[in-house]
Amino acid sequence: MRKLAFITAFVFCMTAGLAGAKDSPWETRLPFKKGTIQYNITGSQTGTETLYIKDYGRTTARHRTVSMKFLGMTQTTKEIEITTPEWVYNVDLTEQTCEKSTNPTKYMIEEFNKLSKKDRKKVIKNSLELGTQMIEGMSGTIQVKGAKVLGYPCDVVTVMGTKTYCFTGTSIVLKSEANLMGMKITSTATGIQKGAPASAHFQVPQGIQVHHNTQGDEMIKEMARTTIQNLLLGKTAAPQANDQQRFNAIQEDQKNDPEGDMPDMQKMMELMKQFGQEN
Repeated sequence: MRKLAFITAFVFCMTAGLAGAKDSPWETRLPFKKGTIQYNITGSQTGTETLYIKDYGRTTARHRTVSMKFLGMTQTTKEIEITTPEWVYNVDLTEQTCEKSTNPTKYMIEEFNKLSKKDRKKVIKNSLELGTQMIEGMSGTIQVKGAKVLGYPCDVVTVMGTKTYCFTGTSIVLKSEANLMGMKITSTATGIQKGAPASAHFQVPQGIQVHHNTQGDEMIKEMARTTIQNLLLGKTAAPQANDQQRFNAIQEDQKNDPEGDMPDMQKMMELMKQFGQEN
């Protein structure tokens, strides 16, 4: 279920962050430098999540434990997601595995920095309109500063059966609600403590070997290149006849892997290809 929430946040916050920028799209910051956010997960999945934050959100570590009844049995998942400016580490504590891939933001910065100052301004100018059109093309809505969670203004995105509340101008989600295929899952921030988290929270546990997903890196790099170029050209796509098929494919993927955390990269690529189609 978190796959669709991740796609929602990724697509919107990538473009909304561009639109809110003056000089650099990736200078968006949380209203505090260091802190810890606690979440409660209810519904078809139950559990807790803790997000540790450094450097205004540029470095995070998400520790998550959830349980879910599936085919009459209770399955428990324990995982860690560590995000730095360079890398994203996905750690499965149950299987004792870790996959490392390049942070997509790194490639976005590289592609953006290749542009002239004039073209950078074009990208920033086009981003909010095109991002809004993309969400609307999936029958979704965007409300910038549409709500407050724990006293903080949030951008609210509703699309494909999910509703997410992000710190305005960032990809940090404070609340998410999903209702798909009879599964209802809500994740809600219950408290924010400011202050430096322990460094151990940002490290892959000892004894777990890290595997570098180079294939995923290439897909994300191409996605970043295509996205920046089409934002520069002001290109987006009207809803296509096969959009519902894409959505159904994502639903089927989630049905086969209900506890999956990160989205299948090919499904993300298919959604993002809308930037590359002519109106």
